[in-house]
Amino acid sequence: MTGVMILKQACGLLGDEKRAATADADDAGLAMVNQIYGELWSREHRTAFTPLDALQQPLLLPCRFMPALAYGTAMLLCADGEAQALHDRFLSLYHRAASHAGGSFAKREDVLWKNREV
Repeated sequence: MTGVMILKQACGLLGDEKRAATADADDAGLAMVNQIYGELWSREHRTAFTPLDALQQPLLLPCRFMPALAYGTAMLLCADGEAQALHDRFLSLYHRAASHAGGSFAKREDVLWKNREV
């Protein structure tokens, strides 16, 4: 699956056919896909995340993450004030799909106290 496929799915969820038709060259869409992709990356990988340079690149996550990617991207696409209820609905769907995908967010290293002398 590629970034453009996720963006088109998200546009389909929102009924935005015009944006779906031009998804191949959507720089804002690329940023949104990368934001969700980066968040989900840590559930599957322990290596550093590298964002997509172009929407045509493949996503390096298993298929079980694709619903969460689509819902999360749709959530970001409707993040303006007029669509708050829709945003909240996709936020809920995103969290549910992400939890069903498995894995947990990577633990973060405590860098504040790491080098502290006792």
